Amino acid sequence: MTTIADSTYRLPSVETFYKEYISGSEELRAAIQRREWPDIERYVLWREEKLEELQLLPTDSEPLRVLHKEYLDRIMILELANISSLNEIVESLKLSIRESQEHKLAARYAENA
Repeated sequence: MTTIADSTYRLPSVETFYKEYISGSEELRAAIQRREWPDIERYVLWREEKLEELQLLPTDSEPLRVLHKEYLDRIMILELANISSLNEIVESLKLSIRESQEHKLAARYAENA
């Protein structure tokens, strides 16, 4: 049986986990904005490890469940922003590739005309 003292003792460790996760998500966002693919890959791998750890965090009291909900709501917003930023980069790269291919085709047609 979990007591209030047990929950109070575990709150700081759970909060530390989430603060570290949020910090990593913000660093991932910065790496995405800089388009530093090795850093992005490193943070994505780090994130996967943290998601595995998330499943091990205690949730057996109301204060812990409330804390989880508050942080998970914040994390969801950060994750959606990161996904959106990556999608924008991918679309931009696709457009650049398409324009480059069109330019090459136009140059080939001009050479053969």
